[in-house]
Amino acid sequence: MDGYPRGCKGAVLKTDRPDIPVRRFESCTIRFDHIGKKVETVANMPAINMKATGKNIEELRKRAGISVREIQAAFGFATPQAVYKWQHGDALPTIDNMVALAAMLDVRIDDILVVDEYLFPTKQG
Repeated sequence: MDGYPRGCKGAVLKTDRPDIPVRRFESCTIRFDHIGKKVETVANMPAINMKATGKNIEELRKRAGISVREIQAAFGFATPQAVYKWQHGDALPTIDNMVALAAMLDVRIDDILVVDEYLFPTKQG
């Protein structure tokens, strides 16, 4: 795999246009210096935005007309703190709780999660 992210393998890594310091591919971004030499390859990776997801959980809960206490009771939590942590983006539901929450709110898991793209270095030079 040459250490490159999927989608970069076989990609043209040199540019005849040094005025374009970045080339984006399906799953990676390649950065070039001022003379067109590849400097860095970074993977375009999705990451959950916890704060935005928390706000989304709160909005979806209110739209469904469900109280925090009702979610607490449905999940068998002793206190509502876990639900408040989800809504504030301090924590995310476990995957099984996410599935149950989506069913309770009558939405898909993808409708709950807010995903951003971040760039992670994968290989230098």
